Amino acid sequence: MPFKFTMLKAAAAALTIAAVSPAFAAGVPVKAATPSYRFELVGPARPVGAKQHVVSARIVRSSDNKPVVGAIVTAVRLDMGPENMAAMTAPVRQLLNSAPGIYVFSFDDSAVWFERAKWALTITATVQGERQPVIGSVVFQAGR
Repeated sequence: MPFKFTMLKAAAAALTIAAVSPAFAAGVPVKAATPSYRFELVGPARPVGAKQHVVSARIVRSSDNKPVVGAIVTAVRLDMGPENMAAMTAPVRQLLNSAPGIYVFSFDDSAVWFERAKWALTITATVQGERQPVIGSVVFQAGR
């Protein structure tokens, strides 16, 4: 009996993760899961050295159009979903924020950026005062 109980708990946990983070469960970018927020690109992707680029985004509270400061990014994904190739991903990591409310991410363009294409940066963040994580994406053009 304990084995079944453990398996049920594991299955419930997996369903909870998929429900909270549908972008990562399905492998496709989504718009903000909480309608009270939107995600905005802050300028184009820009080079910061040999084969490295940086893209910046902000999370905006729709009710007052103010950027969210202090959100904690819990997951990030970079893929070619806008080009109908969501399985094509690239490594991405968060950098220190350049200004309050601006979330900055770095990606290596050496292996995947052979031609200009649209990419989606999907962000899952914990926002103070929200019970569920806020999920959204920004689309930008990158490549050589």
